[in-house]
Amino acid sequence: MMKHFVTKTGLWAAYRAGQLERAFARRARRYACLVDERETAGEIRQRVGPRPPRVIGEVRTFAVIPNISWHMAMLPELHELGPVALFDFADDRHVSRHGRNGWERRRNEVNEELFERISAEHRANGVDWVFIYTEGTHLLRQTLRRIRQELGIPTVLMCLDDKQSWELGPIGDQDRGLVDIAADVDLYWTSARECVPWVRAVGGRPHYMPEGCDPHFYRPVAVPKRYDVAFVGAAYGFRPRFIQRLRAAGLDVTVFGPGWRKDSCLSEQDMVRVVNESRIVLGHGGIGYSETLRNVKGRDFDFPAAGGGVYITTHNPDLALHFEEGREILFYRSDRELLERVRWVLSNDREARHVAERARARCVREHRWMHRFAEALGILGILPPQPQVRAREAEGG
Repeated sequence: MMKHFVTKTGLWAAYRAGQLERAFARRARRYACLVDERETAGEIRQRVGPRPPRVIGEVRTFAVIPNISWHMAMLPELHELGPVALFDFADDRHVSRHGRNGWERRRNEVNEELFERISAEHRANGVDWVFIYTEGTHLLRQTLRRIRQELGIPTVLMCLDDKQSWELGPIGDQDRGLVDIAADVDLYWTSARECVPWVRAVGGRPHYMPEGCDPHFYRPVAVPKRYDVAFVGAAYGFRPRFIQRLRAAGLDVTVFGPGWRKDSCLSEQDMVRVVNESRIVLGHGGIGYSETLRNVKGRDFDFPAAGGGVYITTHNPDLALHFEEGREILFYRSDRELLERVRWVLSNDREARHVAERARARCVREHRWMHRFAEALGILGILPPQPQVRAREAEGG
């Protein structure tokens, strides 16, 4: 019975992986034929026009972010830019509370509420930019057009998952993904370079930037090492099979996150502790059921920023732009290579500590959320093109 279950699970996983990979390949071919090359930053500056110049500490942000998962981790760095007003697409403003049919009606009300909140904040205090982290499920393109036409405030939309959230099917006359709202923001921030042509092809103004981190929160903590190899992430998609393969090869992996064990879930504070208690923190850039399609992940910066265990993850050309392989991060391209990297770390404690220390230093120097926000604001003309981001170190860092 168990063997039959495992076989069925493996077939389902292979089907889902193939489904995702084929959809990505179709989009890549379609959009590659449509894209025209242009200098995006210059077009954005021309579109938004001259902006009142600011310095860090003076920028007034209106943030549209659902208070779910890790999303509020960006707020401390947004507050460092200056005053922040927050609109939360959660609770009664979230599709999960209404169902798809009920949400189509409620969505219009929520978007009207959003526009009125931005308008009121702009009248009372001024808003320099609207920073958005949501998708077409909740945000209407008409709302973005009103912000531009009636208020004249630049908008930046961040997507960290274009490869599987670009097209999700409609609610009403708008896709739940990003495809139908991409052209109506002034700057579309994508964390996947391969998806830049997709945004251009629908009339958007894309800019590639990866996720950031808050090294004040993800920081070194003086705790003894308890784990040789730790994996932190929910047990879904390909991950259970991946961990099973590694254990079958003799690797002792301790897993944390929803779906593994009753006691495996971690708070963000606990994650910092576990990363520091581990000699190796294991990552994988796969998407859903696919180990072949890969995204840069938020944890690719959070965990190195903690300066605890050496971070080892799948090779990704995008992530390789931001860390020096071998000195700050270790990549693997196969299970065999992963086992070799693990053996090296476990038998070279002193050198491994230096890798983790250099990774944290790189995150503090270049990979804070503040660095990403400042880059976007530089393109919009609100901050200087390369503003000086003050070092914000933490105790023990």
